[in-house]
Amino acid sequence: MKRILPFLLLAVMLICSASSDAAVQNKRRQTKSAPTQTVRAGEIRTYADGLTTQKFTIKKNVRILSFGSVRKAECSLVIEYPVAGPDEFVEAARKWIKNQVNPDYTGSLGNPKALMLATAKNWSDEQITSEIFIAYSNYNIVTYCNDFYLDGGGAHGIPRQDFATFLLGNGRLLTNADLPPFSKMDVPSKLAKRIGCNRSDLGENLQEIPTSYPDAYRR
Repeated sequence: MKRILPFLLLAVMLICSASSDAAVQNKRRQTKSAPTQTVRAGEIRTYADGLTTQKFTIKKNVRILSFGSVRKAECSLVIEYPVAGPDEFVEAARKWIKNQVNPDYTGSLGNPKALMLATAKNWSDEQITSEIFIAYSNYNIVTYCNDFYLDGGGAHGIPRQDFATFLLGNGRLLTNADLPPFSKMDVPSKLAKRIGCNRSDLGENLQEIPTSYPDAYRR
């Protein structure tokens, strides 16, 4: 019996070691198949009237079926999120951002990381890249842009840009009804007054007018 005991102890140790190794390998496989998504917080920017934004980024690798073969692609979401500023504007801008990336999200809009994690959870078989940023701002208005790209596995993806312009003071979303009438009157002066800049500065910012009032070009 004394001779058998050392062999029994050795066998038990080997079994325990093998079980431990198997558990480690299984955990590694689970981690590799379902990696944890991370939202990275980045640059902070300040604008007029106390508006402060912060850049948040999340990425995820997916597989896309394309012409009978599977290829890897990276989904990414980058948001310049309003974290402080006039309350009505911040609320309106956050709702617009939420509707752009995840209309079904019901969590707190004060937590951009939770919004982005919930959005990335649904990424599976399409390459989606979306960058939401402030394209133009002054002391009266702020224009947000969603530069979006979707590739579902066809010959090429679909690019798209959506814009929204808000009054900074009360968060009201501007529409084509806010455009001054185009008539024989002094349209440049009226337009400069409406968007809150000097007439002399209007020429340098003409490229921003379609950005600030995109609905006017969808008639």
